[in-house]
Amino acid sequence: MIPSEYLGTQHRLLVLDLEFKCSERKKRSVGDPRVKWWNLTKENVRNLSERITEAGAWRQAEDADVMWDTMLECIQRSGKKILGTYSRGGYKMKGSWWWNDEVVEKVKEKKRSYAVFMNSGMDEEKEMTRVRYKAIKKATNSKV
Repeated sequence: MIPSEYLGTQHRLLVLDLEFKCSERKKRSVGDPRVKWWNLTKENVRNLSERITEAGAWRQAEDADVMWDTMLECIQRSGKKILGTYSRGGYKMKGSWWWNDEVVEKVKEKKRSYAVFMNSGMDEEKEMTRVRYKAIKKATNSKV
């Protein structure tokens, strides 16, 4: 607290240094593998029901909660085995079906011509490189 003559005798000026620490955002983690339930076909349903029946998880427990948990585990294990699994999350770029070697080369050429354009010194040279860059950019955009 800092005493001051401009404030009343019962008031003191308070100075505070405050620092906020923000936690960094966590990346999405890739979770447990999930069952591809959409793969249920007539044959897969038959295989799944046979496998669950053979396991007979409901016969092993007398308590309803324990029986529920064992059946859940049995169904999930059988589903993973028969239907397959997939991983959720990740940072795969969806919709990049059009990105191929030809596009990569065009983008590299465009970047090179832009660098030449930016590094050119005189006005005449700059104008020529600008025209060349625009032509390459137009060709690249039409390919993509």
